[in-house]
Amino acid sequence: MRPTVLSIEDDPSSAHLLELLFMQRPGIRLLTASAGGQGLELARAERPSLILLDFHLQDMDGKDVLRALRAEPALNATPVILLTAEQYPRLPEHLRALGAQAYLMKPLDLSQLLALVDTSLAGQVE
Repeated sequence: MRPTVLSIEDDPSSAHLLELLFMQRPGIRLLTASAGGQGLELARAERPSLILLDFHLQDMDGKDVLRALRAEPALNATPVILLTAEQYPRLPEHLRALGAQAYLMKPLDLSQLLALVDTSLAGQVE
């Protein structure tokens, strides 16, 4: 079975970029959500192998989504990579303390994103 990546991203251009990127990875199934609540529902239903989470969503903060994921026994070990344009000195430390595996700055470095995806999904891709 192909690993599943859930992208929770409300910016249409960023979401489209991720869709195009994952078209290059046919061994990975990509699910998309444009809101935090929708992303949580999909995560609960699909139990993805990895979650790419926008830091700022219109319906809820990415930190709140991350907290909700970590509170779910079935999802608390799922790797989460935060995607953000925020730049403040303690952000990496803060996000890791909340349970994020990693974070990437926007605009995204696609090779860095793919390297993190590959590391997170090692041994799962067909």
